Amino acid sequence: MLEDALWAKSKTKRYPVDPPTIENHCKDVHRAAVSLWNSVECDISAALKTSLDMLRRELRLLFILAAFLHDIGKANSSFQSLVHGDRKKRQPVRHEILSALLVSGSQFLGQWLRSALTEQEVLAVAWAVGGHHLQMWQQTELDRENPLLRIAGADKTFTIYLGHPEIASLLVSVKEWLGNEGRLLSTPPSFQHRTYTTKENRTDSIKPLLRALVKDSGRLWSIWRSDWQFVSRLAILKSLLIAADVSGSALVAEDLPISEWIASALGSRLDPTDLDPVIATRLKTSQPRSFQRQVASSEHPVTVVAAGCGNGKTVAAYLWAKKWASGRKLFFAYPTTGTTTAGFEDYLLAQTHIERALIHGRAEVDLKAMVVSPEDDLFEETIRLESLKAWRQQVIACTVDTILGLIQNQRRGLFSSPAITCGAFVFDEIHNYDKRLFGELLTFLRMFPGTPVLLMSASVPPTRLDALRRTLGDRMGEIIPGEPELENRPRYWIESRSSPQECWPEVLRSLEQKEKVLWVCNTVGDAVNVFEQALAQKVSSIVYHSRFRYRDRVNRQKEVLAAFEPNAKSCLIVSTQVCEMSLDINADLLVTALAPLPSLVQRMGRLNRFAEEGIPARPCLVYPFIGKPYDSPEHKNEMNAAERTIEALAKRPCSQADLASYLNEMQTSESWTQTSAWLDGGWQSKPLPPREGGYTVTVIREEDIAEIARELGPERFGRWTSQQLVPWTIPMLLSSSYVLERRIGGYPLAPLGTIDYDLTEGARWHKKTKL
Repeated sequence: MLEDALWAKSKTKRYPVDPPTIENHCKDVHRAAVSLWNSVECDISAALKTSLDMLRRELRLLFILAAFLHDIGKANSSFQSLVHGDRKKRQPVRHEILSALLVSGSQFLGQWLRSALTEQEVLAVAWAVGGHHLQMWQQTELDRENPLLRIAGADKTFTIYLGHPEIASLLVSVKEWLGNEGRLLSTPPSFQHRTYTTKENRTDSIKPLLRALVKDSGRLWSIWRSDWQFVSRLAILKSLLIAADVSGSALVAEDLPISEWIASALGSRLDPTDLDPVIATRLKTSQPRSFQRQVASSEHPVTVVAAGCGNGKTVAAYLWAKKWASGRKLFFAYPTTGTTTAGFEDYLLAQTHIERALIHGRAEVDLKAMVVSPEDDLFEETIRLESLKAWRQQVIACTVDTILGLIQNQRRGLFSSPAITCGAFVFDEIHNYDKRLFGELLTFLRMFPGTPVLLMSASVPPTRLDALRRTLGDRMGEIIPGEPELENRPRYWIESRSSPQECWPEVLRSLEQKEKVLWVCNTVGDAVNVFEQALAQKVSSIVYHSRFRYRDRVNRQKEVLAAFEPNAKSCLIVSTQVCEMSLDINADLLVTALAPLPSLVQRMGRLNRFAEEGIPARPCLVYPFIGKPYDSPEHKNEMNAAERTIEALAKRPCSQADLASYLNEMQTSESWTQTSAWLDGGWQSKPLPPREGGYTVTVIREEDIAEIARELGPERFGRWTSQQLVPWTIPMLLSSSYVLERRIGGYPLAPLGTIDYDLTEGARWHKKTKL
């Protein structure tokens, strides 16, 4: 084996001859790390409000050293068998876990490194290299005493090739680099290959070493975790190493110059004049409103806006960014993929002078629906160097998960972390964040005290406002309200109805008058029922909900938006709560099931959206929701608040200010634990979901496999990625009637006949016939 190269990657189309060796790959990632650090060190210092000299002393050295050593654990027989094509058995210990063991273990590199580094520094590097694939955590797969060991289907013995000339050469490079940094190391020890077994009670067993790594790491983390500076530096260290590894790998594969590309990409920042065309396109010949000017001139690093629909919050945000995002990258974070796509299409798609991107898990499908041809440069950008997309952009429209996912070790946030460190951020519709997501926002604001942030919402509940004030202190000014004239303008005329059936006379009357009607239901089943009632009455309508294949949902959303164009004929759109934020539409009549007050206010934002002085208030009909209630106290409280609001405001003109006052009076017992896998995990690197768990599962129908094979290529069956399969995904309510045992591209595969699908009405579980 000494004569053979140690591969860091498998042979692929990108590496048709010989993949990069471990030594070369580690040096590539080292170069990426140096360029990355040089590009963002001042941004990290400003974001953390930490001395640049201190960061250079205490973070830069550890980051670049970790880049040198991050994949040294690939020098083992199991990994080399895998990359050379023998995939019959998996690694008993993942390569990054071995890297952590080799860096920290005194019988390996640990004693040598400790002659130049402190114990805390060595452990920080070990934890970073061990966590750069997010697998170093207390997983108890089969062996509960050795959570980092995998036994089933793995080799029983493996050899670590520490005696290989490549490893010796790499360690010499480490010694020389540390010497240049003023940390003097002796000549690297002369190692021999070492063979280990996964069996217990053997002198050559790997188990005691892994057990000691877990025990010592846990013990030391319990001591060091109270040091906030160390905690934050460790989190930054891990995320930067992951980003350096991604860039060092992807750029080499694309045959791009590492240092130059990173410096150019992260150096792409906003000039204030870049946003002038974005603003001018929306304002046309009008001048900014006083509300918008007030947002633009805010003197506080964190600005909070509470303004209803029609105030022009998005234009205000771009005016704010002219000042606060100058010399930075601008992240515009929306709560849903629908609002993200709409925000990108409405404000950024046509701005070809700006480097901009749409980033969310389904962005490729949405961009296909926007561009004219497959040759469009913007579409090409979505499929090339996907994980580095945010780095080279000046403006990024993304779901909030892209940013706050960093707080929970989500890959997209970690990959984007270098761009995040040099960003200014607009968080839109923060009142729609669930408790977990809002807690992560508070953690983000605490972690990056020097980062400019604009928080926007129709209203901010008192408990959330108090939490923001406690977190931000004098970084936050007074809330900026919307234009009083607009906020107090009568827009709505609310009336109660005893059932959906009682709403039909007004719906038919409105359609006869060539008006546009939006009917919002609380469940997909209710929406389909209303749609079928419309068909029975020979009323043309469109049903819009989440339970379509994603590509069909994108097309359906375009149909809905077209139906609400000013010159379009009368229409009836039946929807679920997906319309609350993702549709920028203006209805003449709103019919809605009773919903929690925040949702009800969002729905009413689609009614008489552009009300003008002297125009009568438009009707909103509210009927009781007959369905299974949620058990949470918060939900019951919000439903009770909605009932009280409707009773108080019924049968008289009311405004957005009226609704906001009832929202602000709503009593809530919300609290936030602010759990962060990124900050709290320490030596572990377990990812956690950024949002509260739901009751849906995203599936692929087996009926679609033939179509998928035609479009993606049958020769790749079984190797389709989750990203490639997005167009065919359907979110379905969890069902106990069916067991989904098979997976494809990471998604559960619904067997033939389990899901009935219709392009008009969407998907539903097939009802089993009782015998």
